[in-house]
Amino acid sequence: MNSDPAAREREMVNLGKSYVALEKDVFPAIRRSSIIVNYTEQGLTDDELKSAAASNPSSLTVEELLFTAEKLLTNVNDKVSLYASGVQTYSNDERVHNNQGVAFYLNGKMNEASASFQKAASIKSNDVTNNNLAAIAMSKGNRAEARKLMTQAKKGSSVLNTVSIAYNTAILDVLDGNYSAALNGFTGNSFNKALAEVLTGKLDGAKSTLKQLTPDAMTHYLSAVIAARSGESVDAVVNHLKSAFASNPSLKEKASKDREFIKFMKDGAFTSAVN
Repeated sequence: MNSDPAAREREMVNLGKSYVALEKDVFPAIRRSSIIVNYTEQGLTDDELKSAAASNPSSLTVEELLFTAEKLLTNVNDKVSLYASGVQTYSNDERVHNNQGVAFYLNGKMNEASASFQKAASIKSNDVTNNNLAAIAMSKGNRAEARKLMTQAKKGSSVLNTVSIAYNTAILDVLDGNYSAALNGFTGNSFNKALAEVLTGKLDGAKSTLKQLTPDAMTHYLSAVIAARSGESVDAVVNHLKSAFASNPSLKEKASKDREFIKFMKDGAFTSAVN
């Protein structure tokens, strides 16, 4: 009954000295050894994983491959290359096919992404693959199919993927003109959340959201739209547009015809910027 092993051992020795029958008949039957091993389990370092991914990807376990592609590789083409090897070695693991599809999607290869997602779904259909197939359907303009797939994805979805499903559903709501519903689906700061805020008249909210994002051509362009809708001066609008054009000159043609800027289309500062 003593919790201290050393004290318990001493008491047992004392009992054995006092009661010979215990020492002779009982203790031998219950005697055992306790072995405690302290160890550190080591795997490959990040550098070793990246080196193996480049030189001998088939040597990686599926978990190492997935970790390396998602956490260590930053170039999309490198991810695509690693997954190309992964789907050969682990052809029955739907995660490898699904993640390969994501890499293709990020690389703008929609047909290849669709094929990878479909292969993943054929092995194991789940909320992740259905949500990704819905994204492909959206990219092809098939909104009905996208909603059907996302309805399936919502069944038994993980907490993490619920956010992704809600985001994709919100994009569909924007496309269908359900702007208020869309706004509820965009939980984090994103360009699409700012767009939904603009479309629902929440211009201050849109400005605040855009401030949280890394500026790019489209954030600058949307800022110009917000400035125009807020009644700001042509100079304010043009300054945002110039920043957008600096990143993407092709937006000049879009701006020159965009009805958001109709009241500035005869202003010299505006026409000079877009031409």
